[in-house]
This record gives sequence, C-alpha cells and structure tokens, in this order.
Amino acid sequence: MKLKIIMIGPCQAGKTTIANFLSEAVEYPNEDYHPTKGVRIIEFKVKNSFTEAEIELWDCSGNQKDENVWSVFLWKAHGILLVYNPEDADNLQELDVFYNQFISDCMILNNCLIVAHYKDLKANHTPPELGESLSNVPCITANVFENGEDLRTSFEQFISSIFVDVKDVEGKHLNVSEQVNEEESP
Repeated sequence: MKLKIIMIGPCQAGKTTIANFLSEAVEYPNEDYHPTKGVRIIEFKVKNSFTEAEIELWDCSGNQKDENVWSVFLWKAHGILLVYNPEDADNLQELDVFYNQFISDCMILNNCLIVAHYKDLKANHTPPELGESLSNVPCITANVFENGEDLRTSFEQFISSIFVDVKDVEGKHLNVSEQVNEEESP
C-alpha cells in the first residue's frame, strides 16, 4: 500500500532534515540550510511488525508565498506531519496558520502528528503549550541527532495507525460495493 504523507510547517523548522532522516536519503550531519522550493517528494518504505507501506513523503515549503498551492498538496493525502521549531517563538504563531490551512477541516486528527523539532541540543526539550485548536493533535519532540531513533519509531507508529485507517476505509468501500452488486443481481 502506498501512503501519501504531507510534511508542512514554518520555514527553517527542520522539515527537510526530518524527511532526509526518515527516508535515509542523506548522511549526517548536514547543517547547511537550503529552502525547499515548492515541494520535494521522497519515496521510501516503512516495514515493521505491524506495517509494510510505501511512503510518498511530500516535504513542502513553509514559505507563505507558496500558500496558493498548499491545497494541491492535500489532494489524496493520508496524513500530515506538522513540523515546527519550539525554540523560535514565531514558529508557534505560524503553527496555527498551518493547522487552519491543512488540518482543521481536512483531516482526521488521528492522521496528524505535530513534531516539535529542536535544533539546539542543549535546549530545554519540553515543548511550549500549544493553543486550544492544536491541543487535540498528538505532539512529539525530536532532534534527529539526539533522539533520531525515537523519531523514527514515532513515525512508524504514526504510519501504522494511518495504515489501519486506510485499510478500514477500503474494507468499507468493498463491503458497500459488494452490497450494491448483490442488490443489482437477479
């Protein structure tokens, strides 16, 4: 099964670093900042005891000038990773914009995950309280250099829950199709 996951959040929050880590696309450390232009799609597999899925991870630009194409990113998406840097006060304010654009009316909260991505290894890794709208979305803290395997495990659990949801929906569609076919049969 192929799952499309959108990764979005403020500029310089660490989305590409996380995408590269999860997909094992590059060796670390890579500390140069290169802003994503529009979107970068990375394909890789997640395989564990619960799930075997092909992932299409859309590493999306958080630049407000790209806002007019954000709705396109959501088309047929199965889940959203909302990434922000809690060390940057502006990121927390921008998080509401991304929540409203991508999550509030579009997705089941089970299929969303907030990643508080710390860049400073010496920082306090307790994320600030999120606003009321964001409080219902699961949130994890991460730094690929410090606790990368915890991030990978959380991501795999996130994928597993989406996998189950998608399988349930597919099963319901099959059951409806079978019922319609039975009703149409003489």
